[in-house]
Amino acid sequence: MKKKQVTYPSKTTLNLAMKEKSQFAPGKLIPLLLVLTVLAGLFGKFAVADRLAKVDRAQAELSALQQQKSSLEAATADFEELSEKYARYSTGWMTEDEQAAVTRTEMLSLVENELMPGSQVRRVSASGNILSVELGRVTLEDASRIVQNLYQRPDVTNVAIYTASTKDEPGSQATVSLVITMTRVSEGGGQP
Repeated sequence: MKKKQVTYPSKTTLNLAMKEKSQFAPGKLIPLLLVLTVLAGLFGKFAVADRLAKVDRAQAELSALQQQKSSLEAATADFEELSEKYARYSTGWMTEDEQAAVTRTEMLSLVENELMPGSQVRRVSASGNILSVELGRVTLEDASRIVQNLYQRPDVTNVAIYTASTKDEPGSQATVSLVITMTRVSEGGGQP
C-alpha cells in the first residue's frame, strides 16, 4: 500500500477578521426611537411650551396693568394743582384750634339775627371765638333780654357786659358793650 501523499495547504496567513452582527436590529431600534421621541415631546410640552404660555399670560396681564396704571396716572396728573386749589376750602390743613374756631359767617349771622333787631350795632370785632359788639339805642331791659336770648343759643358759651351807660331816667336808651364767647357746634348738635 502506498501511502498517499499528504498535501498541506499552501496558504501561510490566517485572516481572523470577521463580519460582526449589529446588536441593534432595526426592529429594536424603531420602538426605542419612538419612546425617545415621545419623552422629548412630553418634556417640550411640560417644561417648555407650558412655561412659555404662562410667561405669555403674565406678560399680557402686565401689559394690561401698565395700561391701567398709565390711564390712572393721566387721570391724576393734575392732582397737586387741584389739591392746592381746594386746600383753602377744606379743613385738613388746619390745626385743632383753627378747626374749633367759629366762622365769621356764623358770627355775623348771630349779630344779624340776635342783635340787630331792636338795637343799633355800632361796632363789631372778632378775635378767635370771641365777638366784641357795641350796641346803641337800647334800654337796659333790652340788653338783659338780648343776653338771655344769647345764652339760649347752643353756639354761645358766655356773654359779658362790660360797659352800659344810660341816663338815670327809666326807659332811657343806653350804649352797651358785649363780649360774646362762641363755640363751634357740630352737625349732631353738640360741640366738636
